Amino acid sequence: MSGVGGAGGSGGADSAGRAADAAAKADAAAKADAAAKAAAAEKAKAAEAAKKAEEAAKNPVAGFFSDMFSAATAPFGAISDFARNYQDMKAANVIGADGYFHCKANYEAASRGYLGATTAMQMDSLREITDAIRGKSSFEAYKSDMAANRHGIAGAMSGRYNSAQEACDDLRPNGLPDKY
Repeated sequence: MSGVGGAGGSGGADSAGRAADAAAKADAAAKADAAAKAAAAEKAKAAEAAKKAEEAAKNPVAGFFSDMFSAATAPFGAISDFARNYQDMKAANVIGADGYFHCKANYEAASRGYLGATTAMQMDSLREITDAIRGKSSFEAYKSDMAANRHGIAGAMSGRYNSAQEACDDLRPNGLPDKY
């Protein structure tokens, strides 16, 4: 009789085969566990959405006031979006960043809904008109800014993008720090 490996000295090959089988089983178990967790998270998300819909059906007045509050605060949020992006543009101090920040501010404002988008368009027009009156902006700069503004609003309204940075990436200048 031979030793531990069994007959013919194939113990090393058997051991390696068993280790490979164990690794494959562990990998399969990990994948199955990840899939089960993802399915459970999706199920919980669907249950939460169903619960919210049920509650809204039971108490439509609460939903109405929640919607009204969101609508009432959208213009203020849009103004805040513009102010933050203006400060970011000043802090970044990168040549050619104007269009990117115009786009980003408009995307963020329009993401707040109809009143956010409307506020953004009114603020854009007012700013461009006052710049033109004060002689701070050429007609070419005006057209460029308005194109960037429309790009941001259209990006938000399309629902194709996950963020203002993603929607406005084609207007992002070289050298702009990643935090913007």
